[in-house]
Amino acid sequence: MTGETNSRIDPARSACVLIGVDAYTALDPLRAVRNNLTRLEEALTDPGIWGVPRESCQVVSNPATQQELIGPVRKAAAAAQDTLIVYYAGHGFIDHSDGGLYLTLPGTEPGEIDGAVPYEWLRRAIRDNGSAKRRIVVLDCCYSGRALDGMSAVGTLQVTALMNDVEGSYVVAASAANRLALSPRGEECTAFTGELVNILGHGIPGDPEVLPLGRVFHHVRTSLQRKRRPQPELQDRNGIGSLLFVKNRQHVAQAVPPPSEGAPTAPRRRRRGYLVAAAVAVVAALTTAGALIWWPANKAVGPCSETASLLSVSDALGKFGDPKYQRARLDGLSAITLDGPAHAWVLADNDPGRMFHVALGTPDHLDPDPESGKGIRTLKRKDGTPYKRGFDGEGLVVEKGTDTVLISAERDSAIHRFRIADGKELGTLPVPGPWRSIPSGGRADGNRNVESLTATSDGRHLYTGLEGPLAGDGDSAGRNLLRIQRYAGSPGRSYALDGQYAYEADAGAYLAELVAVDTDRLLALERTYAAGMGNTIRVYDVTLTGMKDVTKVKYLTDELPDTFATENKRLVLDLADCPSGDLKAPEGQTQPNPLLDNVEGMALGGRLTEGEHRGRRLLYLISDNNSNPKQVTRLYALSVSLK
Repeated sequence: MTGETNSRIDPARSACVLIGVDAYTALDPLRAVRNNLTRLEEALTDPGIWGVPRESCQVVSNPATQQELIGPVRKAAAAAQDTLIVYYAGHGFIDHSDGGLYLTLPGTEPGEIDGAVPYEWLRRAIRDNGSAKRRIVVLDCCYSGRALDGMSAVGTLQVTALMNDVEGSYVVAASAANRLALSPRGEECTAFTGELVNILGHGIPGDPEVLPLGRVFHHVRTSLQRKRRPQPELQDRNGIGSLLFVKNRQHVAQAVPPPSEGAPTAPRRRRRGYLVAAAVAVVAALTTAGALIWWPANKAVGPCSETASLLSVSDALGKFGDPKYQRARLDGLSAITLDGPAHAWVLADNDPGRMFHVALGTPDHLDPDPESGKGIRTLKRKDGTPYKRGFDGEGLVVEKGTDTVLISAERDSAIHRFRIADGKELGTLPVPGPWRSIPSGGRADGNRNVESLTATSDGRHLYTGLEGPLAGDGDSAGRNLLRIQRYAGSPGRSYALDGQYAYEADAGAYLAELVAVDTDRLLALERTYAAGMGNTIRVYDVTLTGMKDVTKVKYLTDELPDTFATENKRLVLDLADCPSGDLKAPEGQTQPNPLLDNVEGMALGGRLTEGEHRGRRLLYLISDNNSNPKQVTRLYALSVSLK
């Protein structure tokens, strides 16, 4: 709730109900659900984790009737003063006549709503009873058509919507997609709950002593993503996710050893620290030709993983967002492409279409400045009139050895060529018919089509990718089955369609950008956003060599897993794992790491030749603030290992 950012969910004044159905007479059994209840009860009642009194944590296993499921919830709601937690695991289904979600009982018949519990009843029991300050609902439920290792979540969007009128609510649904089984054979718990109890029981390395609620579920989601399993979705009403929740089992207190004989006293040690800090400041002054620059120890710099390190971050482009800046609004940046070792063109996707030439600064000290570049280019039609509305440029390539750029635009599902000197359009490249928007006779979502664009270093091949699936390519479980189109040709001249590849993004993710590492090798930027949880930004290394050409495959849903180039994709970078230093998320934004925002652009630089990052490639990322004051226009420089 508002004003409770630093509060902790009080276990002594809270109550929880853990409901699970594992034994069915007509549906497939879900034996892992029994273990879910046991492990979750152990975690929540453990004083070393949360510590709700055992008498305030009721386990309801295999409730036979609707009343046996709802009654304990009403009772717990009446008892909870601080927080009420309600958890349900078992089969679930949607009534197609009204779209409502139903929770099953042991005797539920397939598709028969009379023997199930409408989620609406559970919602009312939570909302209308007691005076708890906040309510947390966790649903790990499935379709009835799945077998033991075929548990699938249903109705996530409806689930979150149903709690809209509960003040201070936090609703988590185990999955919005079901590409992989949610109750894997041989595992103790279901996939979602297994990750939840693992994080509760083992903690998160490097995190604070007490974990916020949202941080716990972010790590659940991250772990499931890495295993390529369906990810949870949630709704956070009134900032409940920021409240401190459970103790972090992996938090290590920094013990101060007693001084040894002859060691300096505390005041002398403190004075020595001041002298060291002063010496560092002097060195900084000398190395910057007299200009004193003080870098705090907790700035956002350092390793993100074994394959990536954050070199520098800058929000300086935000200061050029004022419309007074050369009579243009520099925001909404959706693409970046290098134009030399320290300069880049960046593309705005707002109206009218514009490119800005930006001096970047050095990789370890980004200082982006459009006033030191070649200025602004307003994109114009062939007749010289500006694209005033809805151009929506998303991908950007400077054609090698030419004075032209290529820009992919979602508005008309096209790839345009512009002259850099005056921004005038010179022509377009062919796009596969199905990639055109649905109103134009194609199968592409008008806002999720040609999002990305990249060229190989010799300019002989281009690649563009769909942000979302074509109609018919995503199956009933919501898999993001995407397509990447390759072109062959010459910079500044013609390009022809030259093969198409299948790409499967992580569950819930969209393909925001591609960068060519080499012919048939790409970096792929996947982006997700979940309300109350924030962004996930990941970069994968993907090889297309030997992959099937799916140009003539009408629908991807029936293709075998080895058809998809991402079957063996390698994670290079998860931006949430990078150090954030003293950065803070903008007011009103919820992010698992304040470093994150809506990253849409990516550019790959040359190899670094000095220091600890020698041999790695330089990678730039840029965020699109959607012209929203609650977001930021952020530039990142990283080093990445590409073997």
